[in-house]
Amino acid sequence: MSITTSLDRVSSPSPSPAINQEGLIKSHTPRGPGSAIIEGVEIHVPSRRVEVADLVAAGTVDSALADSWGVVSVPVAEAGCHASDLMVRAGKALLERLGMQPADISVVVTASTLPHEFAMRTLAPYVARQLGLENIQAFDMYQGCNVFTAQLDHAIDHVAMYPDRGKVLILCGDRWDHYSTQHTAAGLIFGDSGAAAVIGTERRVGAIERVSSRSWADGSLYGMAGYPSGSRAWDEPRSALNTVYQVLDPGMLRGKFLSVNFDAFERVADAALADAGVSREQVAAVAVPSGRAGVMRKLISHLGLEHATNNVGFLRRSGDLSGVSPYRDLRLLAPAVPSDGKQVLLLLTQGGGMVWTASVFRSTGPQRERS
Repeated sequence: MSITTSLDRVSSPSPSPAINQEGLIKSHTPRGPGSAIIEGVEIHVPSRRVEVADLVAAGTVDSALADSWGVVSVPVAEAGCHASDLMVRAGKALLERLGMQPADISVVVTASTLPHEFAMRTLAPYVARQLGLENIQAFDMYQGCNVFTAQLDHAIDHVAMYPDRGKVLILCGDRWDHYSTQHTAAGLIFGDSGAAAVIGTERRVGAIERVSSRSWADGSLYGMAGYPSGSRAWDEPRSALNTVYQVLDPGMLRGKFLSVNFDAFERVADAALADAGVSREQVAAVAVPSGRAGVMRKLISHLGLEHATNNVGFLRRSGDLSGVSPYRDLRLLAPAVPSDGKQVLLLLTQGGGMVWTASVFRSTGPQRERS
């Protein structure tokens, strides 16, 4: 198997006139016998819930915002629980379900959407020890809401370069209550959760394969998403809440940013689908970034994917799980994709209002039923 750089800049077919003409980033995705696949995905969502109706009744969340997002409740972890604990719970459940032993894992990569989780300690070695994993590589990644793509890129490249060194375990977790103790706008949107995925070469039941991935970035659009250019708005809880309210402003979801946002997703989606050799009609399931339910549906309609099973309904009972959302979407939508190889799952992710990614996945065998 030939190994190339994990990220190659290539030109885009028929780029949208609404965004610049620079090439897209193409993630290296080795395919064929012995290539890396996602052997399994697991998520952990706390059973404790905060009801949005209670936040509205208390006057901490505006009823119009609550109605527009369509979130009924969000999961909240118990006191004393950290993002790393949520990762460990998801990781233990996944390794147990797949029947894996500690010796099967060679690398652990942890991530959190919230930068404060890494401020006091390095998470990966701690999580690895809690999972009983020893004598392995363990490190953290932080790339905001788009971190799943970065984790998967690394894991796929690692398995391709070192096929005899075992599997890669990637984990993500967020504990929003630690970041903002006030149940305001953040309480309406974000839920606590943890997730884990194993990347290896074994084509077991429920395994899925990434067949292509394209990204496009433009830092000049950062301020258009509600984050002032060069801002460190997420460094302080109070500023974070102000930023959340700014993003929730109905005006932010109309006009120039919404147009560029949709065009950017269309651009990367078409490029990724072309790389995979499939058309939009062959998309059996689509996952778009969590947000207002109405805007999610508009994006799906803009892409002409109304026929595909989608993730809009997941928002209602769990809210936006931030970095964990792609794990959840793959876990729940993969059963909708036939294993004949003719249809695919399209996963769209966005980070910081300036990075758009489209990834195409195929089922490699029988899928577990959706739960």
